[in-house]
Amino acid sequence: FKELGQSSLDAAERAFRTALERDSAAIDAYIGLAEGARRRGRPEVARSQLREAMTRAPRDARPMAAMARLDASEGKTAAALSWLEKAVAADPKNAGAQTDLGDVYLQLLAKPQEAEAAYRRAVSLRPELARPRVGLGLALAARGSYLKAANELRAAASLDTKDPAILHMLGRVLAQQGDRVASYESFSGALERNANFE
Repeated sequence: FKELGQSSLDAAERAFRTALERDSAAIDAYIGLAEGARRRGRPEVARSQLREAMTRAPRDARPMAAMARLDASEGKTAAALSWLEKAVAADPKNAGAQTDLGDVYLQLLAKPQEAEAAYRRAVSLRPELARPRVGLGLALAARGSYLKAANELRAAASLDTKDPAILHMLGRVLAQQGDRVASYESFSGALERNANFE
């Protein structure tokens, strides 16, 4: 969804509607339609889709986490945190909800210690994912643990070999650590992954 243009967004929404026609309990389709509505500036439609998903699957953490992302995008931090706490309680093994919880703690509440704990739970659940490791690296950097932060960001960069932002973040952490050579190499690596990266 992140990079979809208008025609692709229309096609995705048609596919989600078709999925719901075939299976009215297709939770991912509700979440997809909600994201489409959010991107179109229709948050109440998004909320309606997510409430329907929660009605059909009350113990599924995914629509709760999606509602949290919607609230966070509107600056409703307390509501986002509440939804994520419900999501994690409903499914403690959902690495996505744990990662989203870490994001709220780190980016919206400036609580890196709590963020670190959430990201560590996500990494232990899904060590093959880059996103929780990126969050963990940033949380560690926010706490001044630059060496550990750099190690997590290196691990994330090896898991996601295409995203230049990870190497850019690593370069910033290495610069804070005082390692100019490694920082330069990391920034250069980000540009090699995408010459237009800013």
